[in-house]
Amino acid sequence: MTSAAEWAAQTMSVAQARLEIAADNLANLSTNGFRRHEAAVERFASTLRLSSRTAEAQGALRPSGGAFDLALAGRGAFTLRAADGTLAHSRDGAFSRTEDGHLTDAGGRVLMGRCGPLVVSSQAAFAADGTVREGARIVDRLELPAGTTVRQGALEVSGVEATSELLAILSAQRSFESGQRVIAADDAMHRKSIDDVATVR
Repeated sequence: MTSAAEWAAQTMSVAQARLEIAADNLANLSTNGFRRHEAAVERFASTLRLSSRTAEAQGALRPSGGAFDLALAGRGAFTLRAADGTLAHSRDGAFSRTEDGHLTDAGGRVLMGRCGPLVVSSQAAFAADGTVREGARIVDRLELPAGTTVRQGALEVSGVEATSELLAILSAQRSFESGQRVIAADDAMHRKSIDDVATVR
């Protein structure tokens, strides 16, 4: 394989990774609080390297009408506890109140406060600073970074824009196909060289 073909193979590998990132973003178009992943291609001498990072920009906050839907404006995420006790973090604030007063997400994970799993009545209110009140009584408080505020009755929509991701997919596909053509041309040239040598002999 020539250096041109090796470069084309790297281009195809990077294009495939870009395609997967864009496809994953597109699959999360309707996921509350999802922040898109951004692909960055770096060149080191004769090597291409792709890195991915989570975008800093958050999705818009939109009223949902859900009594216990919560949205975060700023950094951070909600802390959730699964049935096996493991903790996770998510910006999807679509919560429902169970009969025993816990707030759970679609997967059944429980929303945590500073004092442990939140247990609230149907009248619980969340202040902008994350304080949870029932009337004048403070029940608990969400663990949030300084400067982050909470909006009750709203959700953060996905930060993915369908048009941008579709364009990224098309760009990656074109790059992949270009690499294929280079490799095919290199292979044809190599075969011709072998045939020419055989003819001379």
